[in-house]
Amino acid sequence: MKIAKLFLAGMLALVLAACNNTEALGDFSKEIDKSVKAEQPVQDVGKKLQNLENEKVQIFNKLNKATPKEVKAAADKLLKNTEERSKAIEEEIKVMNKSQNIYEKAKAKTNAIEDKTQKKVVTEFIKLNDNKYKKHNDLMYSYKDILKTEKEVFNYLKEPQPDGKAVNKKIKAVTNKYEQFQKDTTSYTNMLRVVDQQKNKITDILNGK
Repeated sequence: MKIAKLFLAGMLALVLAACNNTEALGDFSKEIDKSVKAEQPVQDVGKKLQNLENEKVQIFNKLNKATPKEVKAAADKLLKNTEERSKAIEEEIKVMNKSQNIYEKAKAKTNAIEDKTQKKVVTEFIKLNDNKYKKHNDLMYSYKDILKTEKEVFNYLKEPQPDGKAVNKKIKAVTNKYEQFQKDTTSYTNMLRVVDQQKNKITDILNGK
């Protein structure tokens, strides 16, 4: 009976040890969830940007048949649209900075993780998530550059006699930047999937899988 009690006590100690073993990982995971939740407003910003992009295209497509006076009026609308998109981008940057601040604090909690398997999974996650924030920052910089180039086009349209060839050349420059931006956006989207997959590995460990 005494042996049985000792055996049960030993088993209990192992169970408690196992629970404590994932405590630090659990704390880290909760903070990561908070950082992801903090990013939710980005979806609303994305919808706002898409609407503004659609509005821009609609205004711009009417320029071919527009009179000089109408072109200048359209240019004013396009410049206002550019400013609104610029504000939206600043909103997104602010949201992601808030998320990253939570994430950076979460990384400090990984020092308490001793299990080698957990450590390996978390290290890989941090590597991917660090890159996620970097890629997003690069995207924001690229989009700001697009806005700057578009602004040059729209301001040029307000000139007394804008040259058609010059306009087309400027538009081509914008188009090239948009094409690269789309490629970078696809790369970023793919990275988010990989980050989620790695986060799921942390969740699996916490669920005992």
